[in-house]
Amino acid sequence: MQSYLRALDWKVLVFALVVCYVLPEVFFGTVITTVIGDGASGARSSMALLLIWVSLLAAPLASGYFTARFATALPKLHVGIVALLGVAIFQFRHQSPWEVQLIASLLVIAVCALGAFLYIRKERAGEA
Repeated sequence: MQSYLRALDWKVLVFALVVCYVLPEVFFGTVITTVIGDGASGARSSMALLLIWVSLLAAPLASGYFTARFATALPKLHVGIVALLGVAIFQFRHQSPWEVQLIASLLVIAVCALGAFLYIRKERAGEA
């Protein structure tokens, strides 16, 4: 177990979490509160829906790709850790019924794995 902990690149994990999960949440949260404010509820719901889609699809895809790209040792373990931390961030940020949280968690893990798969496939195609 300790050999795995020594092989983890903590800088990659923290950077992936900050760039792929925290910054988009802060950016879209700021956009929702400042641009829309107390105005049109239709626009607010559209921005909230965009925020949810970004947090469910774009952030895990980018984090999986980025982590697989920059993790020098054990990239699949790094991607798994980032996926689980992304699920934890999503669970903390979005209060929903447990069914929605379960589906969203599985979606975040699957999309993060897809991001890693896309990088690994691209890397292997470049070697051939």
